[in-house]
Amino acid sequence: MFLTLIFFLFCKTNTKNTYTVFYGSSKAKYKLVNYFDLGCAHCTEFYRHVFPIIKKNFCDKGKLLFIYKPYPIHQETLFYMSCCTVLNEAQKQALFETLMEINTPVTTDIIRECMKVLRTPCPVTTSDVIQDALYVTNHYNFESLPVMFLDRKCLNENDQDNIMKFLERTCC
Repeated sequence: MFLTLIFFLFCKTNTKNTYTVFYGSSKAKYKLVNYFDLGCAHCTEFYRHVFPIIKKNFCDKGKLLFIYKPYPIHQETLFYMSCCTVLNEAQKQALFETLMEINTPVTTDIIRECMKVLRTPCPVTTSDVIQDALYVTNHYNFESLPVMFLDRKCLNENDQDNIMKFLERTCC
């Protein structure tokens, strides 16, 4: 208990935007945060099949800011977080989209190849990145992914499963 208290006192209070990918306007009335892991099949399926509709109907129309934040269950997501520390916003978005679209499991070698295309060397995972990863996994302790929050309120499983209907009721 005492060690946990020390951990939270000295750790950052939230994950940095360093690892975050944004879609839509920062001035949108609603903000939806989606936690993902690169090794999660549900996360990639959501990104490939549902997110494009959300982006078109809500983000592109200025109604919703959709925010992807990593929840590092697998080492590949931790490595992705390290890579984000040396990328600008456009590069970070390109890396994220490429990794979510590939049809094979994401590996650190695939991430390295993507970084070569971006002409940016892969950084070493630092203690700050590990500390941020520990914070988010200890703070939230999700049982499965993806997990979504709309304006800081966690969506229940039914709302997540029917996200389009939920957003139509909420954002329109």
